[in-house]
Amino acid sequence: MTPGGDLGQRPHPNSIPCSHCGHVWFEGERRHHYVDDKGEDSIEDGARVMCALCVKQEEHPRKEEERFEW
Repeated sequence: MTPGGDLGQRPHPNSIPCSHCGHVWFEGERRHHYVDDKGEDSIEDGARVMCALCVKQEEHPRKEEERFEW
């Protein structure tokens, strides 16, 4: 622990827009996650925030004609 009680915690991912599609979270909507370059959940400081749909799309990419605009 650092002096002064600062734990160096990041903001909750739902408080940050999705870095891929720009989705802004509201209660009852899809969750946001911190993910690494491979699209897996991450605790690293350099992780980006992505919504659950964008994470799923990276895991199982769709053909261009099957993609959705969020």
